[in-house]
Amino acid sequence: MTDNELIDDKSPMPLYHQVYLALSKRIRDGEFAGETPLPAERRLVEAYSVSRSTVIKAIDQLCHEGIVEKRQGSGTFVLAPKLDFDPTGQSTFSDYLQRQGIDAQWTILRRYQVELPDTVLQEHPATLGQPLFCASAVLGEKDQAIAHYQIYVPVADYTKAGGDNLSDEDLLVFMRQYPQGRQLKVERSFEAVAADRLVAERLSVKPGQATQLLDLKFINSNGRVVQLIRSYFRGDRLRYTL
Repeated sequence: MTDNELIDDKSPMPLYHQVYLALSKRIRDGEFAGETPLPAERRLVEAYSVSRSTVIKAIDQLCHEGIVEKRQGSGTFVLAPKLDFDPTGQSTFSDYLQRQGIDAQWTILRRYQVELPDTVLQEHPATLGQPLFCASAVLGEKDQAIAHYQIYVPVADYTKAGGDNLSDEDLLVFMRQYPQGRQLKVERSFEAVAADRLVAERLSVKPGQATQLLDLKFINSNGRVVQLIRSYFRGDRLRYTL
């Protein structure tokens, strides 16, 4: 069956909607994967034997539904499918990805010592002056990062676990298991924020693009934040379920 056999100009259904349905099916069937371009409008006009305005209207419908995206000077690209994530749940983000068939990979970008961000210190001044170790990392699939992490723990605990002698793999294990055996209060906050230059670079988005920020703060009985997991997520890749 050729492409234009899918289009019936005698049908009461508008031609643009028939083209929209045909393209939607090809995308669902995997003919056009996420982040790959659709054929040029001229080729779609030839394939479906319709006018250019019909093709444009069909593509506009796909754009409206978040299936494709027009990129200036590059064409129309199929967007990667949305991934479900519950920011209030107990499962980690990597667990959510794994359950949806995504083989996500961690990449450690940087290790450094720092104090907590000012916004956190203002809420928890007892932590002021406590030296912390921070690991900056991204989690993603193939060549696209989906989340950027900044994970803070006390320098003393990082050093005790092996410090700079830890391999990236061992550091990830330490971060996932920390803090063990402690009775800590957990505070969680979730908000939309515009990506600054660093976050935009890490997530391969434009500065100012909407991202979702999730903060997990683990607080001891003295009011000190002993671990902060600050995560930035690409808003265009996730569908949030609560």
